[in-house]
Amino acid sequence: MKLLAVSQRTAVIEPHQEARDSLDQHFAGWLNSCGYLLSGIPNFIASVGPNAKYIIREWLDRVGPDGIILSGGDDSGIDNSRDELEFLLLEEAWNRDLPVLGICRGMQMMALWSGARLVSIDGHAGGSHMLLGERHDVVNSYHHNVIDRVPKRFHETNRSPDGAIESFRHQDRNWEGWMWHPERNNPWSDLDSADLNRIFGF
Repeated sequence: MKLLAVSQRTAVIEPHQEARDSLDQHFAGWLNSCGYLLSGIPNFIASVGPNAKYIIREWLDRVGPDGIILSGGDDSGIDNSRDELEFLLLEEAWNRDLPVLGICRGMQMMALWSGARLVSIDGHAGGSHMLLGERHDVVNSYHHNVIDRVPKRFHETNRSPDGAIESFRHQDRNWEGWMWHPERNNPWSDLDSADLNRIFGF
């Protein structure tokens, strides 16, 4: 089975004064159903300062993932350590030519790293809508922000009916972003699973 490294949100547990790396268990379930193992990337790496880039390189060398997923959950700017970590991951993924999938916030981080900006949007935080583009499908929606444009060297693959960019793909790399959450579907979508396998070459 191929191994995918996945970024995580930080869950602060106030009674215990703990900051815990957190990922929905459905995420591991979805990846496993597609034939992948998951390794969560620890957020503490970004908190060590200038040495963070060396630690993430060593972590990737030792773990040896076949690709990287930037997961959803929490807007950019809420957790600076996670923001910094995901930018470092994108830089390393680029240098190593590793496939990358960004999901919701993860797609936004890919866009920010590539020079786009985020703008707020109404009507996308909860519920579902159609995709218009490569896929004619209904997807879930759990975000307050969207990207303002398709970054350089990416091309748009789907929009929502109100015109928001819902997915993109890099022209030269196996890099792709989706604004929906495949792990929240019940049952999981065969289309999402097929696209995951296309990205990571299963």
